[in-house]
Amino acid sequence: MNSKYIENTTKTITDIGTMKKEIVKKGTLIMSFKLTIGKLGILTKDMYTNEAICNFTWKNKNISTEFMYYYLSSINIEKYGSQATKGITLNKDSLNSIPVNIPPIDLQIKISYFLKEIDTKIALMERKHKLLIKFKLYLLNKIFKSSFSDEWMIRKLSDIAVIGKGFTPSTRNPDFWDGEYSWLSIADMPENNESKYITNSKKTITQEGTKNRNIIKKGTLIMSFKLSVGKLGILKKDMYTNEAICNFTWKKEDISTEYMYYYLSSINIMKYGAQAVKGVTLNNDSLNSIPIKLPPVKVQEKIALFLSYIDRKIELNEKINNNLEQQ
Repeated sequence: MNSKYIENTTKTITDIGTMKKEIVKKGTLIMSFKLTIGKLGILTKDMYTNEAICNFTWKNKNISTEFMYYYLSSINIEKYGSQATKGITLNKDSLNSIPVNIPPIDLQIKISYFLKEIDTKIALMERKHKLLIKFKLYLLNKIFKSSFSDEWMIRKLSDIAVIGKGFTPSTRNPDFWDGEYSWLSIADMPENNESKYITNSKKTITQEGTKNRNIIKKGTLIMSFKLSVGKLGILKKDMYTNEAICNFTWKKEDISTEYMYYYLSSINIMKYGAQAVKGVTLNNDSLNSIPIKLPPVKVQEKIALFLSYIDRKIELNEKINNNLEQQ
C-alpha cells in the first residue's frame, strides 16, 4: 500500500470463494494488522481482503475517511501490537484500544485537503523523478551504444587505467578502527548509481589500521567488483576502501573521470564477471578486459557536462520531494 488509493489486486476469487462474506465497499479505509503492521489504503472499488487486513466502518457521519487515513499514518501502530511467532500482530482488543484524536468534521476536511495537496505534489515529483531517470538511461544508451565519429576508439580498461584495490583491517583488533581515516564499504555506495559523488563512509580506521597503504585520493573513480558488481562513485575526499572496491588511476591525461563514470554506468559490468559462491565477481583479467569506447577528451568533457546537468536536475527534484515528504 504505497499509495493512498488502492485500485487493483494481484489475485481475484470466484463467487464460490467468497463463502458469502461481505465485500468491502469502495471508499473504505483498510489497514494491515498482522505480519506487516500499519499499511493503509482507501479502496477505489469494491474488494475482498485477506484475514491480515481489517476495514473500518464509521459509527457516525462526522468521521472523514481521508482524515483517518492521515491520522493513522502519523502514529506508530506497531506499539499497540504484541509479539507473535511470525512477528508483531494486533488482535481485536488492541485494534480497538488505539487512541484517536478527532477534531470537528470541518477541520478534518481542511486537514485532509491540505495533506492531499501535498500528496499530489509528491506524486507529481515522483513521476518527474522516474521520467528523468528514464530519460538519463535513454541518453546513456543513445550516446554510448553508437559512436558519432571515427575519432572514437575502442580500448581495454587495462590500456587506459591502473586498477588498484582496497583492503579490510582485521576486525578483531580494535586498535585498527574508529580512527581519523574514512574507510568505505560497498554498503556506503549509492544504489543504482543514483548519486555520482561519495562524501562519507560509515566506518573509519586508524593510522595503524591503514597498514601503510596508499590512500585513495579525492576525485578518484571507484567501482565495486565483488558481490554487488558495478556500483560506481567519485570520491569527494581522500578515503580507504575495502577489498571489494577497485579504483582507477588513468595512464594518460586525456581521460575524463566523469566521462568514465557515465560510460561504465551505461554498460552491464556483470557480464564480464564469473559466478562465485557468493554471486558474480570480477578478477584482474576480467576487469582489465572491459572494453572502453573513448572519444577525444574534449568530447568526453562535453558528454560528461551534459549528463551532469541531467544528474543535477534529478538531485534537485529528489531534494524537493524529500522536503515535501518532511512537510
